[in-house]
Amino acid sequence: MLDLIIAAALLQTGDPCQAVPQGSTARSCPEWRSLRRTDRVEYFENAASIVRRGATFEISLRFVYAAASGSGMRSGIVRARYDCGRRTEVTLRRTAYDAAGAVLWDRPVPADVPPAQPPPHTPGEAVLALHCPR
Repeated sequence: MLDLIIAAALLQTGDPCQAVPQGSTARSCPEWRSLRRTDRVEYFENAASIVRRGATFEISLRFVYAAASGSGMRSGIVRARYDCGRRTEVTLRRTAYDAAGAVLWDRPVPADVPPAQPPPHTPGEAVLALHCPR
């Protein structure tokens, strides 16, 4: 029983790598490279997270909002798959964090969500341009 209580407490503890701004452990956190910034949100990629499989690859993207949402979300991590041949993306998993880096939710995207071409001026378009040059 005590093990369950400790595990639950650890889940509620913020991850300094997901805190906004990042905590004192930033040197051990993934290296996020900025893709795009607006007045509302900045988008980052972790190039070290890329796993290539032929014309496709998976990558982790981070979103950091200027202010927390009504639900308390301040940042998020998305794992996505890109297809260089078809110029499409599909989100595989989404995780939301509060300002302290505590997980608000972590869930896979249903497998039946089809890949789609990313709209112009989005992180997906930037990722394809960087990693799938024409």
